[in-house]
Amino acid sequence: MATWKVAPALAAGCAAILKPSELAFVTCLELDDICKEVGLPPGSEMKHIDTEALKEHFGKKIMELEEEKRKVQVWT
Repeated sequence: MATWKVAPALAAGCAAILKPSELAFVTCLELDDICKEVGLPPGSEMKHIDTEALKEHFGKKIMELEEEKRKVQVWT
């Protein structure tokens, strides 16, 4: 759910603040890892970002996570 709100804002070049629930923090940690992978700076150091590359990377990562989720759901 966190990626649904934050990823489009980041892809558009906007800043985003995410305050996760204590029950859903694992997804937010994964989102943090993705942001670090694509080179997003922490905090207010936001500068120009290649939004097309960011959209592509987020899209691929979200599809990978969805596929993993489907596999887990089949086993449960």
